[in-house]
This record gives sequence, structure tokens and C-alpha cells, in this order.
Amino acid sequence: ADITWRALPSLFGGVALGLCALALLRRQSPLLALGDEQAAALGVDTILTSGQCATALEGAALLARLVRQAEGRLTVMPGSGVNAGNIAQLYARTGARAFHLSAKRTVSSGMAFRRAGVPMGLPMMSEFERFVTDAEAVAAAKRAITAEV
Repeated sequence: ADITWRALPSLFGGVALGLCALALLRRQSPLLALGDEQAAALGVDTILTSGQCATALEGAALLARLVRQAEGRLTVMPGSGVNAGNIAQLYARTGARAFHLSAKRTVSSGMAFRRAGVPMGLPMMSEFERFVTDAEAVAAAKRAITAEV
């Protein structure tokens, strides 16, 4: 069972794949999205999905069915809540060979001047913080799944 580790551009690749998953796998019958070749006809080779649940672990049963149905024609990439603590379990339960995890941590933005009362950030995130990829979280996930393979 080969698992290839590669960095994917999270901003563009993740959003594009997420939109495909939203369009294809939020259907009442997500297996049809794979079975009737809609994804392949659109040029999609990877579908990022949580298996129609809040987290990939919760959606593991559907993810396993999707992986089997894809039969190597498409890559079904479980995502949402994937981390070093559950990636091996997801691998065992779904048979997936690609996984999406943000492995992020929050750090200070480094902005020195901060004017009170003039917010420039988003409602869900402070303008004085930013997300970065945590190399140790990625390494821990790799160690966890490599031990399983």
C-alpha cells in the first residue's frame, strides 16, 4: 500500500477540491457522482470530502464506499478533522491513500502597530493572528500512518 507524501497548495487546491466535493458529494446519492462519471467528465481526479459528515472519522463508512467505488479512477481524499491521532484509523477504516489535514497552528501576525477601534480582520479571525502549517503536526501524522502501512 503506497502512500505518497506531497505538499498541496492549500489555498487554491484545497478550495477547488472542496468546491468539487460540495457540488458532487452533498448530493442525496454521492455514489452516483462517482458511478456516472460526472467527476471524471469535469476533469476532476481528486475529491476532498468528509463523507457527508462533520468530520472524516464520522463519515468513514461512506468514505470507504466511495474509495471502493472510485476503483483507482479517482482519488477520494478524506478531510475534516484529520490529524495524527486519527489518520491511521481513517486509513484502516476507509482504504484511502490520500488525506487532507491542515496541521495548522495560530501565531501572532507580527503586526507592530495596532489601532484600537479600527478592525481590519475577519469576524472569525483576529487580524493580529495568522495560521501556519505546523511541521511537527505533519511529521506526527506521517509517522502515525507510516506505522500502519
